[in-house]
Amino acid sequence: MNYGEARKYLKNITEKKGMVFGLDTMHSLMKSLGNPEGFPAVHIAGTNGKGSVCTFTANILMAAGYTVGKYMSPAVGEELEIISINGENISEKDYAELFTKVTEAASESNISPTAFELETAVAFCYFSRKKCDICVIEAGLGGNLDATNVITGTKVAAFASIGKDHMHILGDTVEKITLDKAGIIKNDIIAVTQNDDENVRCILKEKCNLHNSELVSLKKPTEIRTKFNKSTFNYCEFENIVINQPGFYQIKNACEAIEIAKALNLKGFKINEKAVLEGLKTAKLPYRYETICEEPLIILDGAHNEDAAAKLSSNIKIQFNQKNIIFVVGIFKDKDYRKVITEMSTSACHKTYITITPDNPRALDSGELSKVISELDTESKVVDCKNVHNAAEYILQNTSKDDIIVAFGSLSYLKAFKDEFLRKASK
Repeated sequence: MNYGEARKYLKNITEKKGMVFGLDTMHSLMKSLGNPEGFPAVHIAGTNGKGSVCTFTANILMAAGYTVGKYMSPAVGEELEIISINGENISEKDYAELFTKVTEAASESNISPTAFELETAVAFCYFSRKKCDICVIEAGLGGNLDATNVITGTKVAAFASIGKDHMHILGDTVEKITLDKAGIIKNDIIAVTQNDDENVRCILKEKCNLHNSELVSLKKPTEIRTKFNKSTFNYCEFENIVINQPGFYQIKNACEAIEIAKALNLKGFKINEKAVLEGLKTAKLPYRYETICEEPLIILDGAHNEDAAAKLSSNIKIQFNQKNIIFVVGIFKDKDYRKVITEMSTSACHKTYITITPDNPRALDSGELSKVISELDTESKVVDCKNVHNAAEYILQNTSKDDIIVAFGSLSYLKAFKDEFLRKASK
């Protein structure tokens, strides 16, 4: 099939099967494809920050001269961005060819993979075909039964921030969620965590002990200096580190990537200080506290759960507490949006919320979201703009250059909002 046919096939599978957890189908699929999942890998799980840790880590490895595969999902901008090698997305031709190969193998083996399992298999076949030196793999949901957890060449397992999300699947406590994510820990590897919660670390440590693996926790960064578009800091022996991913939480994500690089050195990969500094400085990940305009200052952040909202709220308190803040918010109805709004309600003294409905079947209606915000943040103004087009128009007509606009919530609408605002602003 061609690329268009592959996308249509994937959409149909998504509508029919949704999410199914377990590794039996993936193991069968890998076997039918000649077991392409044996490449050396960094496997990253967590609730928030996985994408940032993946990007920092992949950039460091590229700066060290390695051919690096990266698998991250879901797509935020372009559909093919989820599978890349050395920063270049898989081509439509390669995707279509491998997708056809994967679906034919599934049919011959009489198995019915989910959409995520199909794309994961395409990624693994692509990385194997291109003979990547190492791959950076983001777990989709959880860890233990996630489709990515069939990889057999894990060198380092890393844990970004772990918090409460997908609780109907992973468990209703942080401890239960951590136990599921700890399933990516394999024998004789090094695990790295940025989590300060002692219960989380104990669970990860116990899992490491069962697999004869080592757990490394982050040290404290020092000499932190942050602006709206970048941060500088020191970490252990590394001085004057620059990251162009703003936000205090990105410093922790960068430090975790440093510890991953140090762990990989112990596993035989040669990564010097120059590669670490260059990789961190050149890493860019859209929609993670991303600035798209400076007057007025407009920031996009995919904070869609309680933990991410707490980090975003903290950033705003520190940097913009006395400013007039206009929030643009669209979120999914299966998220704990009341807790997200409760976190954001403490972020600043002067706030206006603009609500929109993301273009997604899972979206919470903007009118319902407006009611929830009015109930939880009684002193703030709420404007139901319904969609990104009206939201962009409202901002252009009703804000001054001194206002701060922060669009947050579901990653699914941020690209559309960015494109629409920049299009209208350029007229």
